[in-house]
Amino acid sequence: MPGPRLARLFALAVAVFLAATPAARADEVERDRLVEHVRYLASDDLEGRGTGTPGGEKAAAYIALRFEAAGCDRVERQPFDVVAGVALGPANALSFDLRGEKLEPKVREGFSPLGFSHVGRAAGEVVFAGYGLAHGGYDDFAGIDVKGKVVIILDKHPRPGDPHTPFAEAGIHVGLRFKAIRARELGAAALIVVASEKAARPEDDPALLGPMADTTHGDVGIPVLDLRRSVAAEAIARAGRSLDTLQDAIDRELAPHSLLLSGLTATVEVDLEKVKKETANVVATIEGKDEKLRAETIVVGAHYDHLGRGAAGSLAAPADRDEIHNGADDNASGTAALIELARALARPDARPRRTVVLIAFSAEEMGLLGATHYVKSPLRPLESTVAMLNMDMIGRMKGKKIVVGGAETAAEWAGVIDRAAHGLDLEIGRDPSGFGPSDHSAFYQRGVPVFFLFTGPHKDYHKPSDDADRIEADGLAKAARLALRLVREVDALEKRPEFRQSGTSPHARGDALPSRGPAVYLGSIPDAEAYAGESAVPGVLLGGVTPGSPAEAAGLKAGDRIVRFGGKAVRDIYDYTSALFSGKPGDRVKVVVVRDGAEVEVEAVLGRKGEPQPPRQPPPPQ
Repeated sequence: MPGPRLARLFALAVAVFLAATPAARADEVERDRLVEHVRYLASDDLEGRGTGTPGGEKAAAYIALRFEAAGCDRVERQPFDVVAGVALGPANALSFDLRGEKLEPKVREGFSPLGFSHVGRAAGEVVFAGYGLAHGGYDDFAGIDVKGKVVIILDKHPRPGDPHTPFAEAGIHVGLRFKAIRARELGAAALIVVASEKAARPEDDPALLGPMADTTHGDVGIPVLDLRRSVAAEAIARAGRSLDTLQDAIDRELAPHSLLLSGLTATVEVDLEKVKKETANVVATIEGKDEKLRAETIVVGAHYDHLGRGAAGSLAAPADRDEIHNGADDNASGTAALIELARALARPDARPRRTVVLIAFSAEEMGLLGATHYVKSPLRPLESTVAMLNMDMIGRMKGKKIVVGGAETAAEWAGVIDRAAHGLDLEIGRDPSGFGPSDHSAFYQRGVPVFFLFTGPHKDYHKPSDDADRIEADGLAKAARLALRLVREVDALEKRPEFRQSGTSPHARGDALPSRGPAVYLGSIPDAEAYAGESAVPGVLLGGVTPGSPAEAAGLKAGDRIVRFGGKAVRDIYDYTSALFSGKPGDRVKVVVVRDGAEVEVEAVLGRKGEPQPPRQPPPPQ
């Protein structure tokens, strides 16, 4: 991949061309310039701006050049490493043995470790456990002992095309990672996953999933393999059973047909290596002109990364997931506005009183990694950061509607928003929460008042169809002007805004995910660290709790690290989500957290989404 210097040269021609266009007035941004930025950032040449890719580096170089051309006082890269994936090491192996007769498929051909697999070796008797599901009264593990055994399961669920089965709304429970958590909790030594899709011929087997990594890059605690269906069928046949017959019986009866495959043993060895790549936030500083206020900082941000060629983050049809995902709205739109704000704010005749730091974040799509890195290693003290404004997906305005998130995270925000929106002919939706699935959350969790501009979801989200020709240019210009005015209104305040805790957004990351699936509700809000997967300490750190929620009633609070939930160990966000969604509204669960270095146990009563919550209980004894 080209280095930063080569990438800068690559972007220079475009940047010089744009620099030649007339400057806007200090209180405006130009529609056509915004569109040109989006067209470049969302062009196929940048191949979807994947983190750690040549296209991502070209985007970073372009942004840096535009910041420099705008006249910012300082432009710098803030580099950090990300785990961009996992690769197969040299020692992967799988062997089935039936009384000395071995079946040994080759890695990459007959089997492949999954990216969330534990690295290590396991061996034991083999159990077939259907689809590995436990949901709605159905349990593939009921009545069968899997402790110390190698478990074979099918992916997906019975009758996947039938909306009337108990599994149609199974949500996360159908996911492979959550199936693996269930198997681990029951003591399985290893898990082998087989495609539920039948193939007419062995050569028509579905492709192996391979060692794709998810955004947290943590392992599930046991070895997990993807095995070709033809190989699995042969292994099961050697034990006197038919994979097709077993699956047909489950699908027909909607009842488990799990069993020990008598005499069959397996030995599994997984060797995975994390692939690290360097990426960088691009940071520009505009020094404030007021001698007293310049020590205070206003941060303006937008993430410039997207999905590259889709892969695990794509919501496209399977046949389209490897296409370039250009991410015009998500988030070339916000990045374009960030560049234009830099140009407007850096003008000598319109400089802000406070210092403005503009940050193009990388690795947002991998779990807010760029923002999380910045708040842990800020270039200016967070203590002096008075506000953060984030722009993410502001290019598909419907009519005149735009949402301003974080609307109640400072006492002054109501008036600031009113003044900024005056005369812009916009319909402002006010979301009180400082939390949400974007970079501002990392700042809000550290006590910084925030704004989050968002023009709403659309059918092209995380699909190859999110292209520049679908951007609503006039709406993007209005959103950028609103952002600029918000910055200027904050800068006009004589005193720093007063931070306030706020409610939870309907878009917030937290235990309300996923939208389909369980209605159980706690109101815990994991810290961005939990999604970034950066912590080597087991558990899930809370960034906050929803006011009036069961979590608040139980005495949970920001800074708690959940390590056990309902008797289950919590290693990471997946363990936590699995344990939470195994409950139902009204259940009383014991929650063990680490608080100030000591374990504290509280009892929470799980709620139901949308229902009024009980009053807060007294805090537990320390």
